[in-house]
Amino acid sequence: MDTSIEYKLGARGLRSICEAIMVDAMYETPSQAKKSLVIKLDYAKKKIDKFTGILAASA
Repeated sequence: MDTSIEYKLGARGLRSICEAIMVDAMYETPSQAKKSLVIKLDYAKKKIDKFTGILAASA
C-alpha cells in the first residue's frame, strides 16, 4: 500500500501491485495439490521491487 501512495497510483495502481505480487502464484498454484497459499513478506518485496523498477523506467 505504501508503494501505491508513494507513486500516487490510487486503487487501480494498488490492484496492479497486488497482481504483480501474485501473478506467478496464480499460474503455478492450481497445478499443485496445495489447498492454501502463503505469500511471505520477502517474496512480496522482491515482486514490488520489480514492479517499482518498471515504474521508474517508464517515468
